Amino acid sequence: MVAAVNEDIVTLYDLRIAALWNGESYDDLPSEEKRKVVNQLINRLLVYQEIIKTGKIVLDSGEVDENVSIIKNAKPHKYFSDAEIREHVKKQLLIRKFAYQRFGSLVRVNEEMIRKYYIENFREDDEKESVLTPIIPKDVYERIKNILTEKEVNRLLSEWLEKQREASTIIISDNL
Repeated sequence: MVAAVNEDIVTLYDLRIAALWNGESYDDLPSEEKRKVVNQLINRLLVYQEIIKTGKIVLDSGEVDENVSIIKNAKPHKYFSDAEIREHVKKQLLIRKFAYQRFGSLVRVNEEMIRKYYIENFREDDEKESVLTPIIPKDVYERIKNILTEKEVNRLLSEWLEKQREASTIIISDNL
């Protein structure tokens, strides 16, 4: 056992698999990076525990299939079987759905935020000082809105995880 989160445990095997998903060998990671992997797994367990407690997240098999296909086409995984890839995708989608169901309705992205992001990230340096209101193409507008929404959902999820960690029993081994 490397860590315990309430009634669940994180094993060395879990850590090695998590590192492999990032294309790294756990044993070769510096101790600070190992700690990050442990904390990521603890956070995932806290979300899974909440999902089990509330039982409100349902995955669409079509969405799972689509994401599995994207992963397999983008980066073949020589270490993982199709079933393992599918399970990994399900877990990632569960976390994402949980975050959006829990915090998505709290997020408000307005036109000014989108305009500011557009100016800071899409305009050339010499155009950034222009007093003219930019005309943002519809597809770019929607992409920016999604980016800002995701950032805010992630921020709210991080705050929630901090509170969950404080309210949970978490034990981390000193021997990572």
